[in-house]
Amino acid sequence: MPEVRMKPVITYFKYLLRSTNEHGVHSPFVYDLVTKALRHKDKMPKHPTAKELPFFDSLPGKYQRALNNSLHHLFGAEAPVIALGSFVNTLTSGASLVFLESQDQLEPTAIAPLLERLGNETVILLNKTSDTPLWRALTQHPEIHLTVDCHRIGMAWKRAQQAKENFTIRL
Repeated sequence: MPEVRMKPVITYFKYLLRSTNEHGVHSPFVYDLVTKALRHKDKMPKHPTAKELPFFDSLPGKYQRALNNSLHHLFGAEAPVIALGSFVNTLTSGASLVFLESQDQLEPTAIAPLLERLGNETVILLNKTSDTPLWRALTQHPEIHLTVDCHRIGMAWKRAQQAKENFTIRL
């Protein structure tokens, strides 16, 4: 009989218990993101940026659709200026989408120099399983005012105009 790894199963059930849909969201920005992108069921053409994300094709279908729709919602048909990987020291300002791997071992102290180079509306995209050290550091950082956790993908923004909120959205 194959061995069942319990930690991913338990992590997923914790995510399901914490998560909500659009009815539990009270931020207009996040409500639009949830209703027009994350939980939007229509399939849109593959966004040009999706081809550049190394993990996109390995995501299950509902996460691919949610991420693809989010890229269309946030950036339209245009490809954003994207920065990939552990590049904290080489990132120049102007990136509108920053992709971090969940296994990147960025210490919380390394996140501050990254955030100094990012604009208020820059999206930090993380392929992750819920509750990785990097995700926890982002959600707890005082400059990050908005996070959206969708279990396999996470997004974070500085959005200084918004009160600090961490949303867990069920897809």
